[in-house]
Amino acid sequence: MDGTLVDSMKMIMEMDRGIFGKFGLPFSKEATELMKYIPLGESAKLIKRMFDIPHTEDEVTRIMYDTMREGYNTVVTKPGALEYLRFAKESGIKLCIATATEPEIALEVSERLGIMEYMDFLVACSEVGESKEKPDVFLEAARRWGFEPSEVAVFEDGLPGARSSRGAGFTVVGVYDEPSAGGNEQPLRDVSHVYIRSFADIENKLI
Repeated sequence: MDGTLVDSMKMIMEMDRGIFGKFGLPFSKEATELMKYIPLGESAKLIKRMFDIPHTEDEVTRIMYDTMREGYNTVVTKPGALEYLRFAKESGIKLCIATATEPEIALEVSERLGIMEYMDFLVACSEVGESKEKPDVFLEAARRWGFEPSEVAVFEDGLPGARSSRGAGFTVVGVYDEPSAGGNEQPLRDVSHVYIRSFADIENKLI
């Protein structure tokens, strides 16, 4: 969802800066990079492990959750994303969201932006207990459909999800996202079977 269908990665990075400020911590780019693709609960554990703050993990998780939910009120879909979803759905392609974002927040923003009307379901990393560094969330999506990984295409802007899903036998469509790429899109391009810089690249085409 983030960085592929929703233009949210810049917001997430700014949100991380705000979260660090709420804890009275200097902003850590390294921690933000680690937090980018892992579930909220794991991010809270990471912050507790890296910094000595007078908050429980539950308190850290709640602060992060509330900040994240507020931030998602400002995001929009990426150009051409809804048009491509409509075309794919009308072409008989089954669609779902597999995300590292908390499921309640992901569902809320996807419904607000009109994305969920094209989706069969949403599955989150927190539901399978693993970050996208492992392919569990993608495997769960395929399982729910009754498909083999080779029958499913994973659209990813992030290297962890692209690498793990490719290793599990999925077709990987790399989606360029400037904040995710960090000025270097070549690693994602290299791991992808298909690489697009925007949905306009595949307008009215099936992968």
